[in-house]
Amino acid sequence: MQMNETFKSPWGGGKAKNSPVSNDNPLPFEDSTAMHWELKDQGVSRPDDLPDRIDRRLRFALARFGSRIQKTIVFLHDHNGPKGGIDKVCRILVKTQGCGTLVAAIVDSDWNTAVDRATARIGHTVARQIARVRERQVTQATRPFKALRRLAEA
Repeated sequence: MQMNETFKSPWGGGKAKNSPVSNDNPLPFEDSTAMHWELKDQGVSRPDDLPDRIDRRLRFALARFGSRIQKTIVFLHDHNGPKGGIDKVCRILVKTQGCGTLVAAIVDSDWNTAVDRATARIGHTVARQIARVRERQVTQATRPFKALRRLAEA
């Protein structure tokens, strides 16, 4: 049985509201700019506070790329079930604008450690891919100038 939950975080280039935080709206951000992420677990037994931890760690790892991130899905799977062992899998899929779909997966014996390591890895992966795309754009933009310099020197 697969459980799907959708979460909303105040990251993704969110614009702060003028009103202070209240019980009606605990987030000082407009809902239209909130980043959505999904948690898909296959009926695994996980701590109740794990979605909050995932939300915090995703914000820490991906908030600076908020405008480029279109969709984030976190998959949790436990190979052995309640038997234990190094079998808890946290896989994070991030669909980005201009960089494609990026995935980071970690297998560990503890859910919290698996989530921490997977979110850190996806943050580094997104940063590295964005840097590659920027470098490619700069290289392509300077090619005509290099050709002109070679012609001028000849």
